[in-house]
Amino acid sequence: MLAVAIAALAMTFSSCGKDYEDLIVGSWEMTKMVATMTYSGFPDEYDVNGTQTETITPEDGQSLTMTFSADGNVTIVSVDPEDGTETTNGTYTIKDDQLTIAGGELTGVYTIDNLDKSNMTLSNHQEMSEQLEGQTATMSVDVKMELKKK
Repeated sequence: MLAVAIAALAMTFSSCGKDYEDLIVGSWEMTKMVATMTYSGFPDEYDVNGTQTETITPEDGQSLTMTFSADGNVTIVSVDPEDGTETTNGTYTIKDDQLTIAGGELTGVYTIDNLDKSNMTLSNHQEMSEQLEGQTATMSVDVKMELKKK
């Protein structure tokens, strides 16, 4: 009996990536994006040290649609009232709960926090640093995107 339970558990874990691949195919519209940026070590004249949070929703006139195809391609269409419409084509891969997008401004590795037939939540964390006027300036960015299948 224990052997059957262990085998079932192993099949559940090994099929997780495949389930994500099947579920992600299609078009997804962003319903909300929250970006939290933390700046430290910047010289005073930059006046950015601290934490800033920005929330983006379609109600703000900004939209994002991601269309994933079964062959590993992704098309991203973003609309911004100031910048207009931008379409980017790229590729994607999924391994475990990690979605990797290559191509465009959304290039990066995203953790799939939630994915079912109609909703997806992705998160991403990045840190960057550089030398400015003899100081190490660091920027940390955390992004969480909520998407709904079209």
